Amino acid sequence: METVVVLGLLALAIVLFAMERISVDIITLMLLIALVATGILTTAEAFAGFSRNITIILASIFIISGALQRTGVMDAVGARLHNVAGGSQNRLLLVVL
Repeated sequence: METVVVLGLLALAIVLFAMERISVDIITLMLLIALVATGILTTAEAFAGFSRNITIILASIFIISGALQRTGVMDAVGARLHNVAGGSQNRLLLVVL
């Protein structure tokens, strides 16, 4: 029975991801809450991943990249890279690599 519930929730999540009416992070949290509410996951299991170092590192990267985007640093770096590459996509790929 648990397998059917998990597959159903997964199918629902895929449909919601494809429709893009609700944010992906909200859908993911709703899926996590549904798994806890149905008893498939315990609360400790559901939130264990949030205390791992990689989760904190990824959240920090998103925060820093958002700040760089808002301050215009990313635009300046992109423009500089575009100038160095001379407008060629292949050269831009080499410069970035």
